[in-house]
Amino acid sequence: MTLPIDPSQHPPPGPVSDAAAQTVAKDLPSQPVVRRLSFRRKWCFRLLAMSLPLAGLVLIELGLRWASVGMDLGLVESVGDGAPAQTFRFNPWTDQAYYGATDLSGPEPRPFMLPKPEGTFRIVVVGGSTVVGFPYPSDLAFPRFLEILLSQQGLNRKFEVLNAGITAINSFSEADLVEQAVACEPDLILVYTGHNEFVGPGGVGSKFGGVSPRWSAALFAARRTRLYQILLGGRGTPDNRPLDEQLPGDLKIPLGSAKFHAAEACLRSNLNRMVDVAIRARTPLLLTTPITNLRHQYPLQSLSREGLTNRELSGFQDELRRGEELLVAEKYDAALRAFDRARAIDDGFALLAFRRGQCLESLERWDEALVEYQSACDLDACRFRAPSSFARIFADCAAGARTAIVHFLDTAAQFARETPHGIPGRESFLEHVHFTYAGNWHLAEILAEDITRQILKESWRADRVPAEAVRDDLCGVLPQDHLMAETMILMMFERLPLNQADDAALQQEQRRSRLQQRFFRLSPHEREVFGDLSTEMMQADMLGSLFARYAAAGMNAEEGDLLRRAAVRQPWRFELVFPLAQWEFQQGNIERAQTALGQALKWKPDAPAACQLRERLQQLRTAPDR
Repeated sequence: MTLPIDPSQHPPPGPVSDAAAQTVAKDLPSQPVVRRLSFRRKWCFRLLAMSLPLAGLVLIELGLRWASVGMDLGLVESVGDGAPAQTFRFNPWTDQAYYGATDLSGPEPRPFMLPKPEGTFRIVVVGGSTVVGFPYPSDLAFPRFLEILLSQQGLNRKFEVLNAGITAINSFSEADLVEQAVACEPDLILVYTGHNEFVGPGGVGSKFGGVSPRWSAALFAARRTRLYQILLGGRGTPDNRPLDEQLPGDLKIPLGSAKFHAAEACLRSNLNRMVDVAIRARTPLLLTTPITNLRHQYPLQSLSREGLTNRELSGFQDELRRGEELLVAEKYDAALRAFDRARAIDDGFALLAFRRGQCLESLERWDEALVEYQSACDLDACRFRAPSSFARIFADCAAGARTAIVHFLDTAAQFARETPHGIPGRESFLEHVHFTYAGNWHLAEILAEDITRQILKESWRADRVPAEAVRDDLCGVLPQDHLMAETMILMMFERLPLNQADDAALQQEQRRSRLQQRFFRLSPHEREVFGDLSTEMMQADMLGSLFARYAAAGMNAEEGDLLRRAAVRQPWRFELVFPLAQWEFQQGNIERAQTALGQALKWKPDAPAACQLRERLQQLRTAPDR
């Protein structure tokens, strides 16, 4: 219901006098004055608001470090444990920032001094399992051989090669390691990488892939924090499966595919990051190309060309099979014609390229065989070997630096030139990428000569390269080292992906035969001791395990020989060098005992037992004067 309004009772509004307006204004509540913040103050306020949570996280992180919660995962750490205060080493736990709870082999925990002693030329080598030395220990890998070869050149410097290799990593992690390695005060950082680019952590074919090079540095830095370890790192449990079963997520990456080009782009980006680090730190960097077993490694995954009809596929398989039969029958020209007919149908099948390589090799057409073997490697969709395109990327990144600080060496090409017929094979490799003992030495020679000429600007003395017998003494190698290597390689051929190769059964048979031959070259007592070792003990500490068993069995001669070789290979390891001093003392070899004791005391100067032995040796030395 609408009520009528009387206009006389509600006159229209009229003008208001100034006095009335002032009266009304007094009765109204006062309004706040709005002040607009300047652009600068507004952003300062926003930044302060954002930084407060970050400051809180920083305080929590500092508190966790102060309370020794979590682990230091940085590359360089103080040795402690009675060593001099200036003694540092590579952190054996640094790999957890890259791959979580599973323990990867490397880096080598060899101590070094900071600040770097005057007159020392220090090299840090970065890479994956080939740098670590697998299946040999790191003290028999090419970085150690590089140190020996450079030291033999008589260049009036002390050479020190530190092995920062970590099994299974690729350029994502290696770029991070290069950045941290600068703290070691190196005179040169050497990078040997490429084989793990697809399946290593962060790679496009890895179960732990999908990492952008742009964000990998921040990701690894976050994983090294104690807060990350507490919140996320502790949830993981070690995976005890072999790494070649853990890492791969995609074993079918065709040549020229989107994933293939993505891997190339990641490698280029990460190498450029290494170059930038070297330039900023003014630390020389040497980029090298990875070397591959081309001649005696069958492709692991051959893919047929897309779009083939059933008739074409059947015709291809018939011609390939016919060619293989003719190859076995040593009818090489006829086999090559069959392979040519198969290639006319499908020119992207890796095994076909490999068979053509074998056929051309038998015809002694070596240059053509090399092309086919390299093509077989590039076409192999199981990306456990670096493709040939990676060499161009290394060269481009070094050339693009436009500075004398960054160097490049095509080690693959040089290695091939010094290999029979120019095609690397079983004379240098144990399987697809890991070197034999002689292969490690060969690579070290190539690197030592290049570093001497290109970086040190000195003449290379080929006459100062040790002969094989002298080499073995300088390296301290044992027959058991070769046995361990053969054992590990046999295990690899018995599981994925190497057991997919067409010659896997033959490889396994050959490895077993070679392993048996080496085993029976040992004395009966040595065979008994070695046979008692598990593969885990071999990998973890071959020298320590053998020493413990020789000592327990009273094998005095074997114990002494082992300790002498151990002191050559791991002169920083007190638990092996000090027993050598004791053993030499017991044998009456006073001068040798003093030498070994001095080496032991270098790393643990206050060890009570070592100090007691030093006093006894001093008494013997002064006794005739009395």
